[in-house]
Amino acid sequence: MNIPLLFESAEFIREYALIGWIIGILAVLSIVRRIRWNRGRYRIFHLRWAVFIILCVSLYVASVGIARNAVFLTTQVKPVKEAITLFIWQDASKSSLARDVPMSVDTGEKKSVRYISRHAMAKKEISELLPDLMDNKVFFGIFGDEAYPLVPLQLMTARSIANFRAELEQITEKTVARMDQGTNIGRVLIATADQIPPPSFFEDESVSCTPHVIVILTDGEPVGDQGALSKDLEEGTYRIRRIRCVSIFLIGIGDPDKPSRIPILNERGDPTGEYETGKDEKGREGIMPTKPNFKFLYEIAKTVGGEFIDGRSGNELKIALKDILGRTRRVVDYKSEVERFFLARYLAASMLVILLLINPIRNFFS
Repeated sequence: MNIPLLFESAEFIREYALIGWIIGILAVLSIVRRIRWNRGRYRIFHLRWAVFIILCVSLYVASVGIARNAVFLTTQVKPVKEAITLFIWQDASKSSLARDVPMSVDTGEKKSVRYISRHAMAKKEISELLPDLMDNKVFFGIFGDEAYPLVPLQLMTARSIANFRAELEQITEKTVARMDQGTNIGRVLIATADQIPPPSFFEDESVSCTPHVIVILTDGEPVGDQGALSKDLEEGTYRIRRIRCVSIFLIGIGDPDKPSRIPILNERGDPTGEYETGKDEKGREGIMPTKPNFKFLYEIAKTVGGEFIDGRSGNELKIALKDILGRTRRVVDYKSEVERFFLARYLAASMLVILLLINPIRNFFS
């Protein structure tokens, strides 16, 4: 049911008044255009047309009174989705410094493409996702050869989102350059399992299931002691699969089609023009290339019962993370919200349309 309320918004009053001035000026110009000079006096042609203009102005004044003193309320029923517990892990191994992620840059005259690091792209996408995390519990950490928690699990409010963003900004490429080489996803799974309370495990089926979402942004290149990596991955998989209502998403970053070089940064975090070196499989020394291993990530996703998402350009990553929240959060209730429906702009627009139709209407009655 619609209920009239006091019209309070100055914004709509200004908008309505502006359109009123436009109507008045156009009406005056239309009248003047039909004035003839006759023996020193002005005379308006077609009295009926002049009366019609007066009626339009009167209608406008009346509509102002209606719009200034009434709005309508409409009731919208919207779903209420349950909160989730989200764990975000960002790969901070040295390979994330490789600049193989294209980004479109609009210079005004034409668009160009520049390449940013895998780290910068993942950081940008996480930052843009933060407003969508309101009212959910979120954890954030980085990993290389080990997993390092940075933002403890907490409910996202406007204040905690600001703190989260500030913490995220502290993780720069200079920070990554000081990290040890390695990409140990097994340690990420183990650290995540440590953050989830025992009631979420299968042993206690009587407790309601809280959705847990684990998002791992990585290039997936397994660098380090392969035996140790396999052992950690096996343990992490075992512990994660014992958790109820858990969804795991591995998001691949970088270009898997070609190897890239890892730049060496100076103390300020700027590239020096040199690149990381190492030994290849044959023991030869040279520049150490890095190439994302999406096949490896896909296999891990299958092992842990998760999903792999190709996020090489960054656009897929943003869509995927929002889609994760949309698919995982269940509707638990419905609530009614009242929305205001202001008449001012619609009445003013109607008056402008009528003014444009003055000539056809006048010709019809002539």
